[in-house]
Amino acid sequence: MEWFWEIQQAGGGPHYYLQLEIPSIQFDITQQITPLLSGDYIQQNDRWIHRNSGATCQTSIRIEPSRLWIERRWGNDGIEDDQFLFKLIEITPRLWQWKVLGGGEGYESILFQEGSGIEQLIQYSVAKTFSD
Repeated sequence: MEWFWEIQQAGGGPHYYLQLEIPSIQFDITQQITPLLSGDYIQQNDRWIHRNSGATCQTSIRIEPSRLWIERRWGNDGIEDDQFLFKLIEITPRLWQWKVLGGGEGYESILFQEGSGIEQLIQYSVAKTFSD
């Protein structure tokens, strides 16, 4: 799922962010998501860093009570978060809202796209595939 395609196309960044609003009333988001991360990600403070990430080019995930952030630092274009997203979709059938943002490292945060529901996120993520 190339949710970051529009940021790449516009030359935005240097970091790419996918913010997911997940209804926490249904379940404890942390208890559900932590097992998905434990094999491929290493917990460092308030975020989980993918084990194949380097010092600057990395994929990380931060969990808040009803929000989850996926960050690709310095344009990391690996598939690390794809596998996680597909697993996440299986356990979270409802998604309130999502946002794709670029920025970081002193650059202004720019909203590239936002929507509601997993279906819209998937449609947006595959839009580049059909426009090429």
